[in-house]
Amino acid sequence: MRCQGTVMRACGGFYCVLTESGFLTCKPRGRLRLVKDEILVGDKVEVSIVDADTGIIENVLERKTVLSRPRIANVDLAVVVVAARRPDPSTFLIDRYLALIAHSGLDAILCINKADLATDSEIQSLSEIYTTAGYDVVVTAAIYGRGIDELRQRLSSVTSVLAGPSGVGKSVLFRSLCPDAETEIGEVSRKTGRGRHTTRHAQLFRMEGGGLVADSPGFSYLRLDDISPSDLRLLYREFRYYMQNCRFNSCLHRAEPDCAVKEAVSSGHIHPERYENYLKLLSEIESLD
Repeated sequence: MRCQGTVMRACGGFYCVLTESGFLTCKPRGRLRLVKDEILVGDKVEVSIVDADTGIIENVLERKTVLSRPRIANVDLAVVVVAARRPDPSTFLIDRYLALIAHSGLDAILCINKADLATDSEIQSLSEIYTTAGYDVVVTAAIYGRGIDELRQRLSSVTSVLAGPSGVGKSVLFRSLCPDAETEIGEVSRKTGRGRHTTRHAQLFRMEGGGLVADSPGFSYLRLDDISPSDLRLLYREFRYYMQNCRFNSCLHRAEPDCAVKEAVSSGHIHPERYENYLKLLSEIESLD
């Protein structure tokens, strides 16, 4: 008998696959073991059931997306997590994450965590920069459980990954979203006979209310090597509405005449901080050539 499932984690040659009936501890069919990175966490796979707890991975189904760091397949959404304070948020770093996420073909939302450490006006000022640009923003104070239900609801039907710098509270957010994660890890360790820390891969966990969340810190590789100047202008989603009215199709929205994007900045339709960050990223990319 065969079924389909999702690879949740890899550990010492075993793969934990979540199916409709529960978890199966699987080994890949021999031909799959011959191909490097043939099976990734997040892969949708076809499994032959051996018994109630074990199976054999027969095929890997077509992937929608593949991230390189963390190495994971079929992620739908990245949650860019920043702290309202400690550390203070950097819109330049946020925009770097958002550009890389868009370049990877994923949607993104912004999570402003540690909301208890900042004033409402400070949080509102940061939030407006990104809601104006077309992003969903969720405000949380994970240590107190504030905003967790809203974030959980937003992630309930997708596979997501948390991205953001250290110190912003991603681990607390993850534990709030997936309180049974430790139990799942222990169960897989028991079945495979492997230690808890033998895996070096990203892992997926079921979230209360539905959805899967990766326990990885998200995008750990923040260089822009693979993004060209012409790519970058497309990765700023609020630019797309205006750029069709630029005089030049190749307009980079910097020094060109009759640039509709610059006019939108001047008129307040594009936030000037987003535009300044775009120019910084553009200069950085051009310096890499």
